[in-house]
Amino acid sequence: MISVVRANENEADEIKKLLNLVWLDTYREFFSQKTVDYIINQSQTVSKFKAEIQDKKILFLVAKDSESKVVGLATAQEEEDGIFLKRLYIHPDCQRNGIGIKLLSGVIESFKKASRIYLEVEKDNIKGSNFYNKCGFKAVRENNYDLNGDKFSTMLMEKTIHCITVGVK
Repeated sequence: MISVVRANENEADEIKKLLNLVWLDTYREFFSQKTVDYIINQSQTVSKFKAEIQDKKILFLVAKDSESKVVGLATAQEEEDGIFLKRLYIHPDCQRNGIGIKLLSGVIESFKKASRIYLEVEKDNIKGSNFYNKCGFKAVRENNYDLNGDKFSTMLMEKTIHCITVGVK
Protein backbone atom coordinates (compact mmCIF):
# COMPACT_ATOMS: atom_id res chain seq x y z
CA MET A 1 0.00 0.00 0.00
CA ILE A 2 1.42 3.35 -1.04
CA SER A 3 0.58 6.52 0.85
CA VAL A 4 1.22 10.04 -0.41
CA VAL A 5 1.92 12.65 2.28
CA ARG A 6 3.73 15.94 2.72
CA ALA A 7 7.43 15.48 3.33
CA ASN A 8 8.94 16.39 6.66
CA GLU A 9 12.48 17.55 7.41
CA ASN A 10 13.41 14.25 9.05
CA GLU A 11 13.08 12.59 5.63
CA ALA A 12 15.62 14.83 3.88
CA ASP A 13 18.45 12.28 4.07
CA GLU A 14 16.22 9.54 2.70
CA ILE A 15 15.02 11.90 -0.06
CA LYS A 16 18.63 12.67 -1.03
CA LYS A 17 19.48 8.97 -1.25
CA LEU A 18 16.42 8.33 -3.41
CA LEU A 19 17.20 11.22 -5.76
CA ASN A 20 20.85 10.15 -6.08
CA LEU A 21 19.71 6.66 -7.06
CA VAL A 22 17.10 7.90 -9.53
CA TRP A 23 19.46 10.44 -11.06
CA LEU A 24 22.13 7.81 -11.65
CA ASP A 25 19.59 5.38 -13.08
CA THR A 26 17.91 7.92 -15.36
CA TYR A 27 20.54 10.44 -16.44
CA ARG A 28 23.97 8.79 -16.49
CA GLU A 29 23.37 7.66 -20.07
CA PHE A 30 23.18 11.19 -21.45
CA PHE A 31 25.00 13.42 -18.97
CA SER A 32 28.71 13.37 -18.28
CA GLN A 33 29.95 12.10 -14.93
CA LYS A 34 30.96 15.68 -14.11
CA THR A 35 27.37 16.88 -14.49
CA VAL A 36 25.91 13.92 -12.60
CA ASP A 37 28.38 14.55 -9.76
CA TYR A 38 27.46 18.25 -9.73
CA ILE A 39 23.74 17.51 -9.48
CA ILE A 40 24.16 14.83 -6.82
CA ASN A 41 26.73 16.66 -4.69
CA GLN A 42 25.92 20.34 -5.13
CA SER A 43 22.39 20.76 -6.45
CA GLN A 44 20.59 18.04 -4.51
CA THR A 45 21.64 18.67 -0.93
CA VAL A 46 19.95 17.73 2.33
CA SER A 47 19.90 21.40 3.38
CA LYS A 48 18.20 22.36 0.10
CA PHE A 49 15.54 19.69 0.61
CA LYS A 50 14.94 20.82 4.19
CA ALA A 51 14.52 24.41 2.99
CA GLU A 52 12.06 23.32 0.28
CA ILE A 53 10.09 21.22 2.77
CA GLN A 54 9.80 24.28 5.06
CA ASP A 55 8.92 26.67 2.22
CA LYS A 56 5.14 27.21 2.29
CA LYS A 57 5.18 28.11 -1.43
CA ILE A 58 6.53 24.68 -2.39
CA LEU A 59 4.48 21.52 -2.19
CA PHE A 60 6.83 18.65 -1.33
CA LEU A 61 5.10 15.25 -1.40
CA VAL A 62 6.58 11.83 -0.74
CA ALA A 63 5.22 8.40 -1.55
CA LYS A 64 5.83 5.81 1.16
CA ASP A 65 5.52 2.07 0.99
CA SER A 66 3.93 -0.14 3.67
CA GLU A 67 7.15 0.06 5.71
CA SER A 68 7.14 3.90 5.54
CA LYS A 69 10.15 3.93 3.22
CA VAL A 70 10.20 6.86 0.78
CA VAL A 71 9.87 5.38 -2.73
CA GLY A 72 8.90 8.50 -4.67
CA LEU A 73 8.52 12.24 -4.47
CA ALA A 74 7.01 15.22 -6.22
CA THR A 75 7.63 18.92 -5.76
CA ALA A 76 5.49 21.65 -7.26
CA GLN A 77 4.81 25.32 -6.97
CA GLU A 78 1.87 27.47 -7.99
CA GLU A 79 2.84 30.12 -10.51
CA GLU A 80 0.72 32.83 -12.17
CA ASP A 81 0.10 30.59 -15.17
CA GLY A 82 -0.55 27.30 -13.36
CA ILE A 83 1.22 24.61 -11.39
CA PHE A 84 4.89 24.08 -12.15
CA LEU A 85 5.86 20.47 -11.43
CA LYS A 86 9.51 20.77 -10.45
CA ARG A 87 10.22 17.10 -9.70
CA LEU A 88 8.54 13.74 -9.93
CA TYR A 89 10.85 10.83 -9.20
CA ILE A 90 10.15 7.19 -8.37
CA HIS A 91 12.62 4.58 -7.10
CA PRO A 92 13.69 2.50 -10.15
CA ASP A 93 12.49 -0.74 -8.53
CA CYS A 94 9.05 0.78 -7.88
CA GLN A 95 8.35 2.35 -11.27
CA ARG A 96 5.33 1.25 -13.33
CA ASN A 97 3.25 0.56 -10.22
CA GLY A 98 1.01 3.65 -10.20
CA ILE A 99 3.12 5.67 -7.74
CA GLY A 100 3.81 8.44 -10.25
CA ILE A 101 0.10 8.83 -10.96
CA LYS A 102 -0.66 8.95 -7.22
CA LEU A 103 1.93 11.69 -6.72
CA LEU A 104 0.75 13.64 -9.77
CA SER A 105 -2.86 13.39 -8.55
CA GLY A 106 -1.74 14.59 -5.11
CA VAL A 107 -0.10 17.63 -6.67
CA ILE A 108 -3.15 18.51 -8.76
CA GLU A 109 -5.53 18.03 -5.81
CA SER A 110 -3.39 20.37 -3.70
CA PHE A 111 -3.87 23.28 -6.11
CA LYS A 112 -7.64 23.26 -6.51
CA LYS A 113 -7.91 26.56 -8.41
CA ALA A 114 -5.27 25.81 -11.03
CA SER A 115 -6.37 25.08 -14.58
CA ARG A 116 -2.98 24.09 -15.99
CA ILE A 117 0.03 22.04 -14.91
CA TYR A 118 3.36 22.15 -16.71
CA LEU A 119 6.88 20.76 -16.43
CA GLU A 120 10.13 20.29 -18.25
CA VAL A 121 11.37 16.78 -19.04
CA GLU A 122 14.79 16.04 -20.47
CA LYS A 123 14.29 15.15 -24.12
CA ASP A 124 16.34 11.94 -23.88
CA ASN A 125 14.39 10.79 -20.81
CA ILE A 126 12.13 8.44 -22.75
CA LYS A 127 10.60 6.84 -19.62
CA GLY A 128 9.67 10.27 -18.27
CA SER A 129 8.32 11.55 -21.59
CA ASN A 130 6.23 8.41 -22.08
CA PHE A 131 4.80 8.70 -18.56
CA TYR A 132 3.75 12.32 -19.06
CA ASN A 133 2.27 11.57 -22.50
CA LYS A 134 0.19 8.76 -20.97
CA CYS A 135 -1.01 11.21 -18.31
CA GLY A 136 -2.30 13.58 -21.01
CA PHE A 137 0.56 16.09 -21.17
CA LYS A 138 1.43 17.60 -24.55
CA ALA A 139 4.83 18.92 -25.63
CA VAL A 140 4.60 22.63 -26.40
CA ARG A 141 8.18 23.80 -26.76
CA GLU A 142 11.77 22.62 -26.75
CA ASN A 143 14.32 24.42 -24.58
CA ASN A 144 18.09 24.11 -24.92
CA TYR A 145 20.55 24.29 -22.04
CA ASP A 146 24.23 23.95 -21.22
CA LEU A 147 25.15 22.52 -17.83
CA ASN A 148 28.85 22.03 -17.08
CA GLY A 149 29.52 21.74 -20.81
CA ASP A 150 26.76 19.19 -21.39
CA LYS A 151 24.36 20.51 -23.99
CA PHE A 152 20.86 19.10 -23.66
CA SER A 153 17.27 19.80 -24.57
CA THR A 154 14.11 19.62 -22.53
CA MET A 155 10.52 19.51 -23.61
CA LEU A 156 8.11 21.90 -21.94
CA MET A 157 4.97 19.84 -21.47
CA GLU A 158 1.59 20.96 -20.21
CA LYS A 159 -1.82 19.64 -19.40
CA THR A 160 -5.12 21.41 -18.85
CA ILE A 161 -6.74 20.33 -15.61
CA HIS A 162 -10.40 20.75 -14.97
CA CYS A 163 -11.59 22.35 -11.79
CA ILE A 164 -14.87 21.16 -10.39
CA THR A 165 -16.79 23.83 -8.54
CA VAL A 166 -19.27 22.42 -6.08
CA GLY A 167 -22.36 24.28 -4.96
CA VAL A 168 -22.17 27.12 -7.48
CA LYS A 169 -25.23 27.83 -9.61
